[in-house]
Amino acid sequence: MNNSCNDSRYTLETKISALGLCVHETALFLNTHPHCKEALDYFRCKRRELFELTEKYEEKYGPLTAFSDPARDCWIWIDSPWPWQTQDMCACRTKR
Repeated sequence: MNNSCNDSRYTLETKISALGLCVHETALFLNTHPHCKEALDYFRCKRRELFELTEKYEEKYGPLTAFSDPARDCWIWIDSPWPWQTQDMCACRTKR
C-alpha cells in the first residue's frame, strides 16, 4: 500500500465532503423555509456541483459509495481501495 498523499484524490474527497454538507444543511433549512427562493437556488447549484464532482471522482477512482456502484456484470465496489487504504490522512494534513 502506498501511503504517499494523492493530492488530487484527497482534494476531490474534501470538496465532495464539503459540498455534501452544504447540500444537506440547505435541505434542512428548506424544510422550515420552503418558499425561500435564494436557498432553493443555492441548493440546486450546490447539488449540481456535488453530482458533477462525484461523477469526476468516480470516473477517475471508482465508486465513492456502494450506492454508486453500477453493478452491471459484477460488484466492483470492493475492488477499489477504501479511503483509509489509499492515503495516510495525518500525513496529508501535515504537508499542507
